[in-house]
Amino acid sequence: NAEYMGIFQMVEQLSKDKVEEFKDTFSLFDHGDGKINENDLDKIMKTLGQKLTELQLEDMIKEVDADGDGFIVFSEFLKLMAQTMKFLELEKELLDAFDEINVEKDGLIGDYQTKMAFKKWGINITDEEFDEAYRKADINHDMQLNFWEFAKLMMPFKQFLKLHQYNSCLLYTSPSPRDQRGSRMPSSA
Repeated sequence: NAEYMGIFQMVEQLSKDKVEEFKDTFSLFDHGDGKINENDLDKIMKTLGQKLTELQLEDMIKEVDADGDGFIVFSEFLKLMAQTMKFLELEKELLDAFDEINVEKDGLIGDYQTKMAFKKWGINITDEEFDEAYRKADINHDMQLNFWEFAKLMMPFKQFLKLHQYNSCLLYTSPSPRDQRGSRMPSSA
């Protein structure tokens, strides 16, 4: 199916060095049976800077665990790491775009700033379409978007992210510390 082919292509794009790095990491947690469990995956994800809830870890395992035994073999781990790398890459692009718009450096962006960025990035939608998308993304209805609300807004337009450099004169901002955005990864823990 198309989803399997997409994951296969992601794994194929990993460099040999990256695959070896993942193999070494997997081996550190493998208990000699060629498998890792949820606790092992949690430790690995923490080394990647991802603090996940138990439910998120269970979901990750279910997503790649082909035989349903609750453990991950190396090929499943490789698939999971390819997906994680893709997510982290997209998250970085979204953070860069958010930083460009966040001229106040307060972790929030308004509709006018966001609409101007859309125009600059060549995202051609009507004012009505923008207003509707912005309202749907504004979860707490405060007319400002935090990073995660912005990420929700951008998902239908993510193809535009790689096409642009985020250093325009129109929306110039200096780099901001990541902690000014607040928590980047939603977590119930």
